[in-house]
Amino acid sequence: MIKLPAEWHIKELDFIDSTNEEAKRILEAGNKKNVILAKYQTKGRGTRGKDWYSPEGNLFLTFIIEIDKDQSLGHIGFLTCLAADQTLQVLSDCEDIKFKWPNDIFLQGAKLGGILIEPFPKTGNLIVGLGLNLVTHPEEGIMYPATDINHACNTIIKPHDFMNAFLMRFKSIVQDYQEHGFEDVRVAWLKKAIGLGQVIKLKHGEDQLISGIFVDVDDQGHMILSKEEEGSEYVKIAAGTTHYQIVE
Repeated sequence: MIKLPAEWHIKELDFIDSTNEEAKRILEAGNKKNVILAKYQTKGRGTRGKDWYSPEGNLFLTFIIEIDKDQSLGHIGFLTCLAADQTLQVLSDCEDIKFKWPNDIFLQGAKLGGILIEPFPKTGNLIVGLGLNLVTHPEEGIMYPATDINHACNTIIKPHDFMNAFLMRFKSIVQDYQEHGFEDVRVAWLKKAIGLGQVIKLKHGEDQLISGIFVDVDDQGHMILSKEEEGSEYVKIAAGTTHYQIVE
């Protein structure tokens, strides 16, 4: 179960090393703040510790929630993706927003942003970071082509406006999830899933390479692959040090 705060207590900063790192410091200090928004980051990072492009004008948002011990962490990324998508639909005319398993958001075939989820076992909290390219995007040193809302949709979204709309959408989506379960979330996410039904090559961990057809995600949010060579053999992939590409 996800325990949402009665209200969001927001800490807005001109700059910070990382909004996720600031969330850890807040939890260590027992501070009541549960949302951090920074104008830019000096040491922003994404999954697998990679540097995150962090100039002013883009979104650098982290929020803190409480979860029960039996809560699937995989569900959190799906909920966050859907809330971000719904927020973008309200604030822009952007079309063709897609999700790349497990926690990336794409727009018109290029990476728009991503989600970094980090447990904080000491307090039982979960730190959820969301970064989106709102006004600019990296062009070098990146794994996938990137884009931003301004470039792709000719729309300016201010980070503060996105944050306010997103937090409302996230609460609403989580409340529906708590009442009806993960299935509706899973189905909605799959409708926008990149690579579904296609052959992909996946690198899991440091050196494990897997090839198969991306056929589904299960009730925990794991990717389900059908191995090409075995036909009926299925492999379940948990999120972590994983990235994949579609085989043309």
